[in-house]
Amino acid sequence: MTKIVVPIMPTSLEEAKALRAIDYVGADMIEWRADFMPLDLLFKAAPVIFETFRNLPVLFTLRTTEEGGKAAVTDGVYSYILSRILEETPVRYIDVEYFSHGSVLSDLTEVKDKLVLSYHNFKEMPSDLTERLKEMAGIASAVVKVAVSPETPDEVLTFMHYARAFADSYDLTLVAIAMGEVGKATRVLSNLTGSCWTFATAKGAASAPGQYSLDETRQLLGLLGD
Repeated sequence: MTKIVVPIMPTSLEEAKALRAIDYVGADMIEWRADFMPLDLLFKAAPVIFETFRNLPVLFTLRTTEEGGKAAVTDGVYSYILSRILEETPVRYIDVEYFSHGSVLSDLTEVKDKLVLSYHNFKEMPSDLTERLKEMAGIASAVVKVAVSPETPDEVLTFMHYARAFADSYDLTLVAIAMGEVGKATRVLSNLTGSCWTFATAKGAASAPGQYSLDETRQLLGLLGD
């Protein structure tokens, strides 16, 4: 069954304290998009967030500007934040942007079961996607995640074909998403693409274009038999 991941994006300590677990009933996992918050507040907010969502696994994501996020950080700062989150919190997964900050993996060799290797492209569906997927498959991790931005229905179908072939060929857990309106169907056709997670919004807060609401996602997955 496809797991539904719901992002939270607090921009301040006050917003982190205002989060309520009851607003996320039906989610299978929470993704904390930490790049929306000033970096000097992250470790003040972390105990609050992990206590609020103590009954759900949390994926920690510091999306950087190289892959469409808000955090402009060096590899050193990126590695420091991920390592400290791993040491000080009960985080279940950490997102590592492989093609932007893959060098930090040498500091994370002991936590392969928590690594989500990701690649995000908010501009296009790259022509070298297959090669990128193969490279990511060669790195030990818990999940390989790819999210791209096709411009036409044909590109969406091509992406779905690539994802299905990749999922069938490699022994790994895949998350494959085509972002934007044209790719919305990929968020609920996981049984076709081989994707194990999808991302949905709660309280109208979307972390990427094309996300359905949590209620819509549960209904659509149920109707589609996933």
